[in-house]
Amino acid sequence: MLSYGGFLFRISSKSEKKINSRCIETKSKCFKLGSEIWQEYQLYFNNPGDETRQNKSSDFELQERRREINSF
Repeated sequence: MLSYGGFLFRISSKSEKKINSRCIETKSKCFKLGSEIWQEYQLYFNNPGDETRQNKSSDFELQERRREINSF
């Protein structure tokens, strides 16, 4: 599972050097070069316009706050 810009991405395919992912909400596709866990990698989107649509971190932060408040 990958998080970027407040969106969650699910791994769709994996090889030694490349991991392909797909956004759960917007269905946009991306990939990263590298497969080690806990490493930071550059994320590349298949369609150039998809990266600008992934800018929704404030909504994600609000959901996290609500989740923390509701857990009490």
